[in-house]
Amino acid sequence: MTFAENKNKFLFMLTFIMNVVNDAIGSPELLGGQVNEDVHLFQTVWASEVRPQLEGLFRQFETIHDETSPLWQEIQSRGFTPARLQLIEKRLSAASANGLDERVFRLTGALLSAVPGADFLKWFSAFVEDEISHKEIPTTPSSN
Repeated sequence: MTFAENKNKFLFMLTFIMNVVNDAIGSPELLGGQVNEDVHLFQTVWASEVRPQLEGLFRQFETIHDETSPLWQEIQSRGFTPARLQLIEKRLSAASANGLDERVFRLTGALLSAVPGADFLKWFSAFVEDEISHKEIPTTPSSN
């Protein structure tokens, strides 16, 4: 695979993760079963802090122009090699085929632990997973 293909797979993975969290946050009935203060806090923190940080991180990764970039080399050293990116893409697609559930959050959490600069999202994603872990979200991630 070319550098551009690998970079696109990496960016797809980040987009997928953002959509998983966004879809969960956008379903207040699944965050505790009713609209309450906790749901409002999740939505506020997502909209005003976490999502903008993730979008900034995405833009930073978009600016990588070739495989000699120090940031791309760090991404590669954290396991996002061409073969692993293919595996990640296949597993995320398979895991989300029946909607968002604990399996999808477990996989995205594992990936977040290796993405350079994504620590801010890992804890937030874990909190969302904890809130909805007893429920299944009956949708697949949007392509927003």
